Amino acid sequence: MPDRIKSMSGLDASFLYLEGLGTPMHIGSLLLMSKPRKRGYDFHQSLLDLMAERMPAAKVLRRVLQPAPLELAHPVWIDRASIDLEEHILRRKLRAPGSDAALQRLVAELHAEPLPRDKPLWRFYVIEGHHSGQPVLYTKIHHALLDGQGGIALAKLMLDLEPRIPPPREQEETVTETRTRKRDVAQASARSVIDQFARLLRAVPETIKVAASSIGDLRSFPEKLREAILVAPKTPFNAQIGPERSFAICSLPLDRVKQLAKSHGVSVNDIVLELV
Repeated sequence: MPDRIKSMSGLDASFLYLEGLGTPMHIGSLLLMSKPRKRGYDFHQSLLDLMAERMPAAKVLRRVLQPAPLELAHPVWIDRASIDLEEHILRRKLRAPGSDAALQRLVAELHAEPLPRDKPLWRFYVIEGHHSGQPVLYTKIHHALLDGQGGIALAKLMLDLEPRIPPPREQEETVTETRTRKRDVAQASARSVIDQFARLLRAVPETIKVAASSIGDLRSFPEKLREAILVAPKTPFNAQIGPERSFAICSLPLDRVKQLAKSHGVSVNDIVLELV
């Protein structure tokens, strides 16, 4: 398999299959940056310069989806030699006075927009005009492209511990993209299907044992089957999700959150998830 082609796992592909108009499968993050010390500092341009400097090592951000032949297998990733960063790092401006409510409305609209699948599945938005005078960065990356651990690795690659201004981007040379052969994509897809089928076969004996042990007394089987079926209760939340999104923020004192976590013997992350 050529180095430029990477098979997609079934789990990652599921985030593509489950995506619909009401359920975008990208992950969003909103960051309020420190107010720039340098007068006339252009955060958007600096971000473009930084990403241009780090992109050669950030292979995951250059991956583009390629469907399998006849869609008989999961799509594969094709690594592009280069991408147009100005298509991925965009600028937005809030109307004066740039309130928090206006920022939340804009982020809700941006998050409702699906990522185009003919380009790498990520976008950064530099939002200007916030009443605090601080640059705001909203990012969204598709879950099929990056999981939590991958996000941490990418953050370590892209960010520095000490403040520094990246050098200006040099004039970008036109890179001749090597054409991906259909045969290579087909081979990668076939190999992926074979690997997944082999894993399925290895799991069959264990699955049979679990099923046999759970059946036990045949009289209790229907009851156990009913328990296994997840039927959601009728609540205001159990409804079809539409494309509109709402976004809201709040601040909590970290000391109180830590105290609450300690008193219950759990982590701060557990408390955050419970609050969400």
